[in-house]
Amino acid sequence: GRSPLHSAAQSGSVATVKTLLDLNVVGVNEADAAGATALCTALGAAEANKQLRRHWKAWVREEEYSGMGGDGRL
Repeated sequence: GRSPLHSAAQSGSVATVKTLLDLNVVGVNEADAAGATALCTALGAAEANKQLRRHWKAWVREEEYSGMGGDGRL
């Protein structure tokens, strides 16, 4: 089956997607029966992969965080 988030993503309803995420009533990583997340449904597998890799590349890792000084800089 598909979650409400999958249905909203597939139909392109940005407002509904935002509302569902803001209300925290859906699992953002929930996969449908085919194994696709709502992000993959909305963007397609290749673009979702690209966006996630870009996001992860910018992620602050624990070792970087622990090395921050009192002023928040590395």
